[in-house]
Amino acid sequence: MSPESTPSGRLGAPLAGGPPFDLNPGENRTVIWPIDTTGLAPLSTVSARVLSVVTNGSYLFENEPARAYVGAASPNKNIDGLFQDWAGATADSDLSPVRRASLDIKNSDGSVVGSDVYLYMKFGGTPLEGTPAPRRQARQQAPGGGGGGTSGSGTPPGRLVGYDYIRFFLRTDDTASGGIDVNGLLVDRYVELRGRERQVRSAAVYRWTGSSWQWEAPLTWAFGDVEVEVRASLPNATFRSSQIVGMTVDWMGVVDSASAQPTRAATRGAHGPVVLDISGQWYLRDTPPSDQMGCTVNRKAERTQGSSNKSVTLTGNESACWDVDDTSGQTVPAGDWQSVLDIYSSSPSDTTYNVIFQIWDKTNHQVVTTIGSCTGVSNYGNDQTCTIYSVGSQTIASDQVVRLRVERAGGGGTVRIDYDSGTSAGDSRLFLAIPEFHDVAFPVTLGATAVLAIAWMRRRKPAS
Repeated sequence: MSPESTPSGRLGAPLAGGPPFDLNPGENRTVIWPIDTTGLAPLSTVSARVLSVVTNGSYLFENEPARAYVGAASPNKNIDGLFQDWAGATADSDLSPVRRASLDIKNSDGSVVGSDVYLYMKFGGTPLEGTPAPRRQARQQAPGGGGGGTSGSGTPPGRLVGYDYIRFFLRTDDTASGGIDVNGLLVDRYVELRGRERQVRSAAVYRWTGSSWQWEAPLTWAFGDVEVEVRASLPNATFRSSQIVGMTVDWMGVVDSASAQPTRAATRGAHGPVVLDISGQWYLRDTPPSDQMGCTVNRKAERTQGSSNKSVTLTGNESACWDVDDTSGQTVPAGDWQSVLDIYSSSPSDTTYNVIFQIWDKTNHQVVTTIGSCTGVSNYGNDQTCTIYSVGSQTIASDQVVRLRVERAGGGGTVRIDYDSGTSAGDSRLFLAIPEFHDVAFPVTLGATAVLAIAWMRRRKPAS
């Protein structure tokens, strides 16, 4: 075993139970090494990690480096991965269970120091772990003027891992006008970390320009086992009674969110968070829309979730549509559009359906633009997705709406869509403008340790 410490602290012999030793598959062991911090300044940090293991079997280093302060913790805000400056962060009480622990927000907080904003979130599990994303065999099409899908194939599905997102929406100045409504808060900036398998793939802060989100600055961040802290330097922002909304989401649309809360300077306040929903998510409801033309069944998609399961069954060439009235007269920012349907068939082996995103003209009762589609889909069950990637910014006129159209395409069976339910069975929904920004690599600022408890994941049997 080869441990390493940084910066210039000298690693001593392990206090007890040091190597060599044997580990069985799945077994964990914690070993404590002291570090000589002579010459290191008080309040600085040190860290240590295991570099390698001498073994003939496979192994994985799963945990973050062990970290600690030299002497006492710094009284100032720091991005060091130790999180001791976030004591008293606001707790999040969920009204309903979050389906993934890694997206379950337990605590969140924010602080402004000069032109820097510091943000914090604690989770019920490992952040940015990602989720397996099934490869769809549906052929996705994107006619001119819309976004692009990717074509599927008949080959066996491979393993994909969907991204997880950690987002902080900010209202930097409570006297400023304008912004985007996120859970009742008009925000002008948002901070996003996107990644999977504990690796950050992009990290940045974005500013609302009045018509679209624009990249503003990179981030500095640090992760713990269940925590993350972020710093964004915003010299062009005016901070006055600033507020934040923290959110988590994955490719399936599993979301947790806390209510708006003030950022703090020197004092801490208690704020009762509630579970809300992600900006850009609408549930399929059983409410008739203002324009009931163009489909066999016409309904609305709304931000609030229903409470009583409904279903619509399609036969022949029938279709069901859901209009997002909230989009009338609005601009939908660039990003991915996605439907998540609880959909079933009486004969799934030979029955197909199409999922189509449209912009619908309510006055002339016609399609203005087809954004994209998944056609000939034969996948059924809970949470079946159709994603239209990289859709450009869409300006929706006051007499237009975004419409989700589901139509039976062919085969010998019926197609049934369950929706308007308050549970995971029957909570069909859609998302608009899920950002998928270019992968960007930024340096990670890590903290460290004086007496270190280093835990690692040890030898595993190779998969048979």
